[in-house]
Amino acid sequence: MTSQPPGPPTTPGPRPKLQTAAPSRGRIGPISILLALALVVAVGARAFAVGRMTAPAAASTFGAGRFGNGAGGAGPVGSTLACSGPG
Repeated sequence: MTSQPPGPPTTPGPRPKLQTAAPSRGRIGPISILLALALVVAVGARAFAVGRMTAPAAASTFGAGRFGNGAGGAGPVGSTLACSGPG
């Protein structure tokens, strides 16, 4: 078995540049608008939840009716709040 002497070192040639799509600038698509809206809603919901958790117990509306004042929104019978017709 005879061994051959090593040849000259080979160097790789220049690589061709890959063409990539240029990003479009200045155009806002419907997906971007929906994502921005979802972000705003999510931040608002988190702020609402934190506000509810940090509110004092006296601010709780448990059992106070639909509007939180115990009236339920109808007003007393015979008042101007209960009827909207001519008096």
